[in-house]
Amino acid sequence: TLLASSAASDVYKRQIMNKWHKFGIAAGITGSAAFITYLINRVIFSTSVSFEVTQTNDRQIYNWRFGDISYRVKGSGTPLLLIHDLTPVSGAYEWNKVFDELAKDHTVYAIDLIGCGYSSKPSITYTAYLYVQLIEDFIKNVIGRRTDVIVTGDSAPIVIMACHNNDTLFNKLILINPENFESCSQIPGKRMNIFRKLLNTAIIGNSIYNMSVSKNAITELCQNRLFYSKASASVINALHETAHLGGFGARHLYASTRCHYTSVNINKALAAINNSIFIIAGDNAVNMEHTIEEYIETNPVIESAVIPRSRHLPQLERPARFINQLRIFL
Repeated sequence: TLLASSAASDVYKRQIMNKWHKFGIAAGITGSAAFITYLINRVIFSTSVSFEVTQTNDRQIYNWRFGDISYRVKGSGTPLLLIHDLTPVSGAYEWNKVFDELAKDHTVYAIDLIGCGYSSKPSITYTAYLYVQLIEDFIKNVIGRRTDVIVTGDSAPIVIMACHNNDTLFNKLILINPENFESCSQIPGKRMNIFRKLLNTAIIGNSIYNMSVSKNAITELCQNRLFYSKASASVINALHETAHLGGFGARHLYASTRCHYTSVNINKALAAINNSIFIIAGDNAVNMEHTIEEYIETNPVIESAVIPRSRHLPQLERPARFINQLRIFL
């Protein structure tokens, strides 16, 4: 009986040890895979910014309460604030082909919004209200007087809300291919909140982010949305670098925009604004004709112009035509 009991005990111990051995192997494989993924992500981030294709020597820093804000300033005359689109590939680079020309007649400020470009990329949830605060504070503390604003895409609703909140800071508003009402009114639901938490995790989040802003993904984005003509390799490299500046923190803005935390309903605000508003659209921008109709129906004093053979970023694709349209309005 004792021998049988001892044998049974030995079998049980071996089973337990086998289970722990298998668990150890699985844990080791998982840990190794996680570490390898971490290394791959780190290499992608470091190599993506190694050529410094968007670096300039004239960057200045505004020490805002939520992080350092990078911006460029040049010229003299009435102030003009340039605000880029609100996507992971967006930054002050967006204005490179028109910045010097605009500086001939204006004091031009090209800002990197927080979470973008060379500005700080803190681990926070980015919201429309956060950007409203940033734009208002930047005009008050850096520009120091009422300013004209040119803004692209998904950042346009934020500027509209900032103007509605404090119109004494703003003069004329120029909206380049602004976000449509349906898109900017989306709100985060439970599924989006879960997805945001997943994107904010270190290994999985960075992996998803790197796939979303790979050169192939950016090339496809340029072909389908940003440009009418084929984007040059230098433009794709610049957008790819912009998306990876700041290291792993770059993914947090993507998580917030992807899950609609930066969205805001602008219908009432747009209708109440008395400032002069001008829309510049690419003639091949997605559904922009309908978007312009929405904006004009809401505020009939809005004017618009279309730049041929361009899409979402006419300031990069057709800079001369873009400048000509701006001079008519400004």
